[in-house]
Amino acid sequence: MKQGGGEIILRISVGLPAIGRRINSRLLEGLFSRIRGLIDVFHGLNKFRGMVEEEVLVWLDYMHIRRHLIENSYTAFIADDSILPRESSISTKPLQGAIPFKAPPSEEYVIDLPSGRRIKGLLITDKLTVITGGGYHGKTTLLKSIQEGIYPHIPGDGREYVATNPRTLMVQAEDGRLIHCVDIYGFIRNLPSGTDTHCFKTMNASGSTSMAASISEAVETGINTLLIDEDTSATNLLFKDKVMAKLLDYDPIKTLSEIIREFMDKTGISIVLISSASSAFISKTRKVYVMKNYLPEKINIEPSEIEKLYHGIEKNYTPPRKRYFHGVKNLEKIKIHGYKMTYKYRDGKIYELNLDTNPRIVENGQARYISVVIRWLNRRIRDGIPVQQIPELIDKTYKAKGFKAYTDPVPPDLTWAMGMDTVWVLNRLYNSIFQQ
Repeated sequence: MKQGGGEIILRISVGLPAIGRRINSRLLEGLFSRIRGLIDVFHGLNKFRGMVEEEVLVWLDYMHIRRHLIENSYTAFIADDSILPRESSISTKPLQGAIPFKAPPSEEYVIDLPSGRRIKGLLITDKLTVITGGGYHGKTTLLKSIQEGIYPHIPGDGREYVATNPRTLMVQAEDGRLIHCVDIYGFIRNLPSGTDTHCFKTMNASGSTSMAASISEAVETGINTLLIDEDTSATNLLFKDKVMAKLLDYDPIKTLSEIIREFMDKTGISIVLISSASSAFISKTRKVYVMKNYLPEKINIEPSEIEKLYHGIEKNYTPPRKRYFHGVKNLEKIKIHGYKMTYKYRDGKIYELNLDTNPRIVENGQARYISVVIRWLNRRIRDGIPVQQIPELIDKTYKAKGFKAYTDPVPPDLTWAMGMDTVWVLNRLYNSIFQQ
Protein backbone atom coordinates (compact mmCIF):
# COMPACT_ATOMS: atom_id res chain seq x y z
CA MET A 1 0.00 0.00 0.00
CA LYS A 2 1.36 3.40 -0.97
CA GLN A 3 -0.13 6.80 -0.33
CA GLY A 4 1.51 10.19 -0.57
CA GLY A 5 4.92 8.63 -1.20
CA GLY A 6 4.82 6.50 1.97
CA GLU A 7 4.79 2.74 2.09
CA ILE A 8 3.27 0.14 4.37
CA ILE A 9 4.33 -3.45 3.88
CA LEU A 10 2.27 -6.33 5.29
CA ARG A 11 4.20 -9.59 5.50
CA ILE A 12 2.43 -12.78 6.57
CA SER A 13 4.07 -16.07 7.47
CA VAL A 14 1.83 -19.15 7.20
CA GLY A 15 2.56 -22.77 8.02
CA LEU A 16 0.74 -24.89 5.42
CA PRO A 17 -1.63 -27.56 6.82
CA ALA A 18 -0.41 -31.06 6.10
CA ILE A 19 -1.14 -34.74 6.54
CA GLY A 20 2.24 -36.36 6.94
CA ARG A 21 4.36 -35.02 4.08
CA ARG A 22 1.35 -33.96 1.93
CA ILE A 23 -0.43 -30.61 1.87
CA ASN A 24 -4.05 -30.76 3.05
CA SER A 25 -5.75 -28.87 0.19
CA ARG A 26 -9.14 -28.70 1.90
CA LEU A 27 -7.75 -26.90 4.96
CA LEU A 28 -5.51 -24.81 2.71
CA GLU A 29 -8.55 -23.36 0.92
CA GLY A 30 -10.00 -22.20 4.23
CA LEU A 31 -6.65 -20.77 5.22
CA PHE A 32 -6.48 -18.62 2.09
CA SER A 33 -9.96 -17.32 2.87
CA ARG A 34 -8.79 -16.22 6.33
CA ILE A 35 -5.74 -14.50 4.83
CA ARG A 36 -7.97 -12.57 2.43
CA GLY A 37 -10.08 -11.49 5.41
CA LEU A 38 -6.95 -10.29 7.22
CA ILE A 39 -5.92 -8.20 4.20
CA ASP A 40 -9.43 -6.70 4.03
CA VAL A 41 -9.08 -5.64 7.70
CA PHE A 42 -5.73 -4.08 6.86
CA HIS A 43 -7.30 -2.07 4.04
CA GLY A 44 -10.04 -0.97 6.42
CA LEU A 45 -7.77 0.69 8.96
CA ASN A 46 -9.64 3.96 8.42
CA LYS A 47 -12.27 2.57 10.78
CA PHE A 48 -9.65 2.77 13.52
CA ARG A 49 -8.31 6.17 12.54
CA GLY A 50 -8.51 7.62 16.05
CA MET A 51 -6.58 4.74 17.59
CA VAL A 52 -3.95 4.83 14.85
CA GLU A 53 -3.51 8.59 15.20
CA GLU A 54 -3.04 8.26 18.96
CA GLU A 55 -0.35 5.61 18.46
CA VAL A 56 1.42 7.83 15.93
CA LEU A 57 1.29 10.85 18.25
CA VAL A 58 2.75 8.85 21.14
CA TRP A 59 5.52 7.61 18.84
CA LEU A 60 6.29 11.15 17.63
CA ASP A 61 6.41 12.38 21.21
CA TYR A 62 8.77 9.56 22.19
CA MET A 63 11.08 10.28 19.23
CA HIS A 64 11.13 13.97 20.18
CA ILE A 65 12.31 13.09 23.70
CA ARG A 66 14.89 10.63 22.35
CA ARG A 67 16.31 13.18 19.90
CA HIS A 68 16.70 15.60 22.81
CA LEU A 69 18.67 12.95 24.70
CA ILE A 70 20.92 12.13 21.74
CA GLU A 71 21.63 15.76 20.83
CA ASN A 72 22.71 16.56 24.39
CA SER A 73 24.38 13.20 25.21
CA TYR A 74 21.86 12.65 28.01
CA THR A 75 21.01 9.18 29.27
CA ALA A 76 17.28 8.90 29.92
CA PHE A 77 14.01 10.60 30.75
CA ILE A 78 11.33 9.01 32.95
CA ALA A 79 8.04 10.92 32.91
CA ASP A 80 5.95 11.49 36.00
CA ASP A 81 2.94 9.15 36.30
CA SER A 82 4.71 6.39 34.34
CA ILE A 83 3.84 2.88 35.52
CA LEU A 84 7.16 1.04 35.61
CA PRO A 85 6.39 -2.34 37.31
CA ARG A 86 5.13 -5.14 35.08
CA GLU A 87 2.33 -7.58 35.82
CA SER A 88 4.81 -10.47 36.10
CA SER A 89 8.19 -11.61 34.79
CA ILE A 90 6.47 -13.16 31.76
CA SER A 91 4.14 -10.26 31.01
CA THR A 92 4.73 -6.82 29.48
CA LYS A 93 1.43 -5.46 30.84
CA PRO A 94 1.59 -2.78 33.55
CA LEU A 95 1.01 -3.90 37.12
CA GLN A 96 -2.47 -2.97 38.26
CA GLY A 97 -2.45 -0.71 41.33
CA ALA A 98 1.25 0.11 40.96
CA ILE A 99 2.57 3.38 42.35
CA PRO A 100 3.11 5.91 39.52
CA PHE A 101 6.64 7.21 39.10
CA LYS A 102 7.35 10.76 40.23
CA ALA A 103 10.62 12.68 40.04
CA PRO A 104 11.93 14.34 43.20
CA PRO A 105 10.66 17.98 43.28
CA SER A 106 14.21 19.37 43.00
CA GLU A 107 14.89 17.20 39.93
CA GLU A 108 11.77 17.87 37.84
CA TYR A 109 12.46 18.53 34.16
CA VAL A 110 9.79 19.84 31.77
CA ILE A 111 9.51 18.86 28.09
CA ASP A 112 7.04 20.25 25.54
CA LEU A 113 6.00 17.60 23.03
CA PRO A 114 4.90 17.79 19.36
CA SER A 115 1.42 16.57 20.36
CA GLY A 116 0.95 19.70 22.46
CA ARG A 117 1.38 17.85 25.73
CA ARG A 118 3.69 19.22 28.40
CA ILE A 119 5.21 16.56 30.65
CA LYS A 120 7.67 16.60 33.50
CA GLY A 121 9.83 13.91 34.99
CA LEU A 122 13.36 12.84 35.86
CA LEU A 123 16.15 13.62 33.39
CA ILE A 124 19.35 11.60 33.88
CA THR A 125 22.27 13.63 32.58
CA ASP A 126 25.30 13.08 34.78
CA LYS A 127 28.29 10.89 33.97
CA LEU A 128 27.64 8.74 37.06
CA THR A 129 24.21 8.18 38.58
CA VAL A 130 23.89 5.87 41.57
CA ILE A 131 20.57 4.28 42.54
CA THR A 132 20.36 2.71 45.97
CA GLY A 133 17.64 1.63 48.39
CA GLY A 134 16.22 -1.32 50.27
CA GLY A 135 15.17 -4.59 48.72
CA TYR A 136 11.88 -4.69 46.75
CA HIS A 137 11.62 -0.90 46.56
CA GLY A 138 12.00 -0.59 42.78
CA LYS A 139 15.72 -0.20 42.02
CA THR A 140 15.91 -2.96 39.41
CA THR A 141 12.48 -2.05 38.04
CA LEU A 142 13.72 1.48 37.36
CA LEU A 143 16.94 0.24 35.75
CA LYS A 144 15.06 -2.21 33.50
CA SER A 145 12.67 0.55 32.47
CA ILE A 146 15.65 2.70 31.49
CA GLN A 147 17.08 -0.16 29.41
CA GLU A 148 13.74 -0.87 27.72
CA GLY A 149 13.32 2.85 27.04
CA ILE A 150 15.59 2.43 23.99
CA TYR A 151 12.35 1.37 22.23
CA PRO A 152 9.00 3.22 22.08
CA HIS A 153 5.97 1.80 23.90
CA ILE A 154 2.35 1.69 22.81
CA PRO A 155 -0.44 3.65 24.52
CA GLY A 156 -1.55 1.84 27.67
CA ASP A 157 1.86 0.32 28.38
CA GLY A 158 2.53 2.79 31.19
CA ARG A 159 6.02 3.66 29.89
CA GLU A 160 5.01 5.72 26.86
CA TYR A 161 7.21 8.63 27.94
CA VAL A 162 10.18 6.68 29.22
CA ALA A 163 12.93 7.32 26.69
CA THR A 164 16.58 6.31 26.70
CA ASN A 165 19.59 7.08 24.53
CA PRO A 166 19.55 4.15 22.06
CA ARG A 167 23.26 3.45 22.60
CA THR A 168 22.63 2.13 26.11
CA LEU A 169 23.56 -1.36 27.30
CA MET A 170 23.16 -3.25 30.55
CA VAL A 171 26.27 -5.33 31.29
CA GLN A 172 26.48 -8.23 33.72
CA ALA A 173 28.56 -11.24 34.67
CA GLU A 174 28.26 -14.07 32.12
CA ASP A 175 30.04 -17.07 33.58
CA GLY A 176 31.12 -19.51 30.88
CA ARG A 177 30.91 -17.16 27.89
CA LEU A 178 33.46 -17.13 25.06
CA ILE A 179 35.91 -14.23 24.79
CA HIS A 180 37.87 -13.50 21.61
CA CYS A 181 41.07 -11.45 21.96
CA VAL A 182 39.48 -8.70 24.07
CA ASP A 183 41.71 -6.16 25.80
CA ILE A 184 40.73 -6.31 29.49
CA TYR A 185 44.07 -4.92 30.69
CA GLY A 186 42.28 -1.83 32.00
CA PHE A 187 40.60 -4.05 34.60
CA ILE A 188 42.69 -7.21 34.93
CA ARG A 189 46.44 -7.67 34.55
CA ASN A 190 49.35 -9.72 35.91
CA LEU A 191 47.43 -12.99 36.13
CA PRO A 192 49.25 -15.80 38.01
CA SER A 193 49.14 -17.88 34.82
CA GLY A 194 50.94 -15.17 32.87
CA THR A 195 48.02 -14.87 30.43
CA ASP A 196 48.13 -11.78 28.22
CA THR A 197 45.09 -9.67 29.15
CA HIS A 198 45.69 -7.24 26.29
CA CYS A 199 44.36 -10.03 24.03
CA PHE A 200 42.38 -12.17 26.43
CA LYS A 201 40.87 -15.37 25.07
CA THR A 202 38.88 -18.07 26.80
CA MET A 203 36.17 -20.65 26.12
CA ASN A 204 34.93 -20.48 29.71
CA ALA A 205 35.07 -17.01 31.27
CA SER A 206 34.72 -16.33 34.99
CA GLY A 207 32.30 -13.74 36.34
CA SER A 208 34.91 -10.97 36.57
CA THR A 209 36.64 -11.67 33.22
CA SER A 210 33.29 -11.96 31.43
CA MET A 211 32.09 -8.63 32.80
CA ALA A 212 35.42 -6.92 32.12
CA ALA A 213 35.25 -8.20 28.52
CA SER A 214 31.66 -7.00 28.12
CA ILE A 215 32.61 -3.50 29.27
CA SER A 216 35.64 -3.39 26.94
CA GLU A 217 33.48 -4.60 24.04
CA ALA A 218 30.90 -1.91 24.85
CA VAL A 219 33.62 0.76 24.77
CA GLU A 220 34.74 -0.60 21.40
CA THR A 221 31.28 -0.39 19.83
CA GLY A 222 30.67 3.23 20.90
CA ILE A 223 28.20 2.85 23.76
CA ASN A 224 26.82 6.05 25.27
CA THR A 225 25.68 4.62 28.62
CA LEU A 226 26.37 1.49 30.67
CA LEU A 227 23.73 0.17 33.06
CA ILE A 228 25.01 -1.97 35.93
CA ASP A 229 23.02 -3.83 38.57
CA GLU A 230 25.00 -5.02 41.58
CA ASP A 231 22.79 -8.13 41.84
CA THR A 232 23.83 -9.47 38.41
CA SER A 233 27.44 -8.31 38.48
CA ALA A 234 30.76 -9.77 39.54
CA THR A 235 31.10 -7.69 42.70
CA ASN A 236 34.86 -8.27 42.86
CA LEU A 237 35.04 -6.22 39.64
CA LEU A 238 32.86 -3.45 41.06
CA PHE A 239 34.31 -2.36 44.39
CA LYS A 240 36.92 -2.86 47.08
CA ASP A 241 37.36 -0.77 50.21
CA LYS A 242 40.69 0.43 51.61
CA VAL A 243 41.01 -2.52 53.99
CA MET A 244 40.52 -5.12 51.25
CA ALA A 245 42.78 -3.20 48.87
CA LYS A 246 45.59 -3.39 51.44
CA LEU A 247 44.91 -7.04 52.23
CA LEU A 248 44.79 -8.02 48.54
CA ASP A 249 47.59 -5.81 47.27
CA TYR A 250 48.55 -8.61 44.84
CA ASP A 251 45.04 -8.84 43.33
CA PRO A 252 45.20 -8.61 39.51
CA ILE A 253 41.75 -6.98 39.40
CA LYS A 254 41.33 -3.21 39.33
CA THR A 255 37.74 -2.57 40.37
CA LEU A 256 35.42 -0.19 38.57
CA SER A 257 35.17 1.97 41.70
CA GLU A 258 38.95 2.43 41.65
CA ILE A 259 39.11 3.57 38.02
CA ILE A 260 35.65 4.98 37.38
CA ARG A 261 36.66 8.64 37.06
CA GLU A 262 39.38 7.87 34.51
CA PHE A 263 37.09 5.39 32.75
CA MET A 264 34.39 8.00 32.21
CA ASP A 265 36.87 10.72 31.26
CA LYS A 266 38.76 8.61 28.71
CA THR A 267 35.77 6.86 27.11
CA GLY A 268 33.05 9.53 27.41
CA ILE A 269 30.66 6.84 28.66
CA SER A 270 28.02 7.53 31.32
CA ILE A 271 27.09 4.96 33.95
CA VAL A 272 23.84 4.33 35.81
CA LEU A 273 24.54 1.90 38.63
CA ILE A 274 22.54 0.15 41.33
CA SER A 275 24.54 -0.32 44.51
CA SER A 276 23.19 -1.22 47.94
CA ALA A 277 26.02 -3.32 49.39
CA SER A 278 28.79 -0.71 49.10
CA SER A 279 29.19 3.04 49.36
CA ALA A 280 32.18 3.02 46.99
CA PHE A 281 30.39 4.74 44.12
CA ILE A 282 28.49 7.25 46.27
CA SER A 283 31.77 9.05 46.97
CA LYS A 284 32.27 9.54 43.21
CA THR A 285 29.09 11.45 42.36
CA ARG A 286 26.57 14.02 43.57
CA LYS A 287 23.70 12.24 41.79
CA VAL A 288 22.45 9.63 44.25
CA TYR A 289 18.83 8.49 44.38
CA VAL A 290 17.32 6.33 47.11
CA MET A 291 14.33 4.28 45.98
CA LYS A 292 11.58 4.10 48.59
CA ASN A 293 8.34 2.37 47.67
CA TYR A 294 9.05 2.76 43.92
CA LEU A 295 9.74 6.51 44.22
CA PRO A 296 13.20 8.11 43.92
CA GLU A 297 14.43 10.54 46.54
CA LYS A 298 17.44 12.72 45.79
CA ILE A 299 19.89 12.61 48.67
CA ASN A 300 22.78 14.92 49.41
CA ILE A 301 25.64 13.10 51.09
CA GLU A 302 28.84 14.77 52.13
CA PRO A 303 31.36 12.42 50.53
CA SER A 304 34.28 13.30 52.78
CA GLU A 305 33.57 10.61 55.36
CA ILE A 306 32.99 7.97 52.68
CA GLU A 307 36.12 8.95 50.78
CA LYS A 308 38.22 8.06 53.82
CA LEU A 309 37.39 4.42 53.12
CA TYR A 310 38.52 4.66 49.50
CA HIS A 311 41.00 7.55 49.26
CA GLY A 312 44.38 6.53 47.96
CA ILE A 313 43.25 3.47 46.02
CA GLU A 314 42.25 5.29 42.83
CA LYS A 315 44.03 3.77 39.84
CA ASN A 316 44.54 4.61 36.19
CA TYR A 317 42.47 3.14 33.35
CA THR A 318 43.75 2.13 29.92
CA PRO A 319 41.10 1.96 27.12
CA PRO A 320 41.03 -1.27 25.08
CA ARG A 321 43.16 -1.73 21.99
CA LYS A 322 41.54 -1.73 18.56
CA ARG A 323 40.39 -5.12 17.21
CA TYR A 324 39.63 -6.31 13.69
CA PHE A 325 36.91 -8.78 12.78
CA HIS A 326 37.79 -11.40 10.14
CA GLY A 327 34.51 -13.32 9.92
CA VAL A 328 33.13 -16.50 11.43
CA LYS A 329 35.28 -19.47 10.42
CA ASN A 330 33.61 -22.54 8.85
CA LEU A 331 30.07 -21.25 9.48
CA GLU A 332 27.58 -23.35 7.49
CA LYS A 333 24.07 -22.72 8.79
CA ILE A 334 22.16 -20.70 11.39
CA LYS A 335 18.83 -21.83 12.84
CA ILE A 336 16.60 -19.67 15.01
CA HIS A 337 14.09 -20.90 17.57
CA GLY A 338 12.71 -18.08 19.67
CA TYR A 339 15.71 -16.29 21.14
CA LYS A 340 17.98 -19.30 20.73
CA MET A 341 20.44 -19.23 17.83
CA THR A 342 21.94 -22.57 16.76
CA TYR A 343 25.07 -22.40 14.63
CA LYS A 344 26.26 -25.37 12.57
CA TYR A 345 29.85 -25.44 11.31
CA ARG A 346 31.44 -27.34 8.45
CA ASP A 347 33.56 -29.36 10.87
CA GLY A 348 30.37 -30.74 12.45
CA LYS A 349 30.49 -28.50 15.52
CA ILE A 350 27.14 -27.17 16.78
CA TYR A 351 27.03 -24.11 19.04
CA GLU A 352 24.01 -22.55 20.74
CA LEU A 353 23.69 -18.95 21.89
CA ASN A 354 20.63 -17.67 23.74
CA LEU A 355 19.90 -14.00 23.20
CA ASP A 356 17.57 -13.69 26.19
CA THR A 357 20.66 -12.66 28.18
CA ASN A 358 20.82 -9.46 26.11
CA PRO A 359 18.17 -7.04 27.45
CA ARG A 360 18.27 -5.08 24.17
CA ILE A 361 16.74 -8.05 22.32
CA VAL A 362 12.99 -7.95 22.93
CA GLU A 363 11.51 -9.81 19.91
CA ASN A 364 12.26 -13.16 18.26
CA GLY A 365 12.45 -11.37 14.90
CA GLN A 366 15.55 -9.51 16.09
CA ALA A 367 17.39 -12.83 16.47
CA ARG A 368 16.39 -13.70 12.89
CA TYR A 369 17.52 -10.29 11.64
CA ILE A 370 20.90 -10.65 13.36
CA SER A 371 21.33 -14.09 11.77
CA VAL A 372 20.86 -12.73 8.22
CA VAL A 373 23.21 -9.82 8.97
CA ILE A 374 25.90 -12.24 10.20
CA ARG A 375 25.62 -14.28 7.00
CA TRP A 376 25.85 -11.05 4.98
CA LEU A 377 28.91 -9.89 6.93
CA ASN A 378 30.58 -13.27 6.51
CA ARG A 379 30.20 -13.02 2.71
CA ARG A 380 31.39 -9.41 2.64
CA ILE A 381 34.45 -9.44 4.89
CA ARG A 382 37.73 -10.60 3.36
CA ASP A 383 40.63 -8.68 4.88
CA GLY A 384 39.14 -7.73 8.24
CA ILE A 385 37.26 -4.66 9.42
CA PRO A 386 37.77 -2.56 12.59
CA VAL A 387 35.17 -3.67 15.12
CA GLN A 388 34.14 -0.09 15.89
CA GLN A 389 33.11 0.34 12.23
CA ILE A 390 30.77 -2.66 12.13
CA PRO A 391 27.73 -1.09 13.91
CA GLU A 392 27.79 1.95 11.62
CA LEU A 393 28.21 -0.22 8.51
CA ILE A 394 25.18 -2.35 9.44
CA ASP A 395 22.99 0.62 10.40
CA LYS A 396 23.86 2.65 7.29
CA THR A 397 23.22 -0.33 5.03
CA TYR A 398 19.81 -0.93 6.58
CA LYS A 399 18.88 2.76 6.35
CA ALA A 400 19.80 2.81 2.65
CA LYS A 401 18.20 -0.46 1.50
CA GLY A 402 16.18 -1.97 4.35
CA PHE A 403 16.01 -5.72 4.92
CA LYS A 404 16.64 -6.35 1.21
CA ALA A 405 20.27 -5.35 1.71
CA TYR A 406 20.80 -8.59 3.63
CA THR A 407 18.29 -11.03 2.19
CA ASP A 408 16.00 -11.14 -0.85
CA PRO A 409 13.20 -12.17 -0.85
CA VAL A 410 12.61 -10.72 2.61
CA PRO A 411 11.03 -13.18 5.07
CA PRO A 412 8.03 -11.85 7.03
CA ASP A 413 9.47 -12.40 10.49
CA LEU A 414 12.44 -10.00 10.67
CA THR A 415 12.60 -7.26 13.30
CA TRP A 416 15.19 -4.50 13.12
CA ALA A 417 18.01 -4.34 15.69
CA MET A 418 20.90 -1.90 15.88
CA GLY A 419 24.28 -2.88 14.46
CA MET A 420 25.78 -2.97 17.95
CA ASP A 421 23.45 -5.89 18.77
CA THR A 422 24.97 -7.93 15.94
CA VAL A 423 28.45 -7.18 17.33
CA TRP A 424 27.22 -8.33 20.76
CA VAL A 425 26.45 -11.73 19.18
CA LEU A 426 29.71 -11.92 17.22
CA ASN A 427 31.66 -11.34 20.43
CA ARG A 428 30.09 -14.46 21.97
CA LEU A 429 30.06 -16.71 18.91
CA TYR A 430 32.15 -19.84 18.44
CA ASN A 431 34.80 -19.43 15.73
CA SER A 432 34.47 -15.65 15.50
CA ILE A 433 37.89 -14.45 14.40
CA PHE A 434 39.14 -11.26 16.06
CA GLN A 435 42.68 -9.93 15.91
CA GLN A 436 44.48 -6.82 17.12
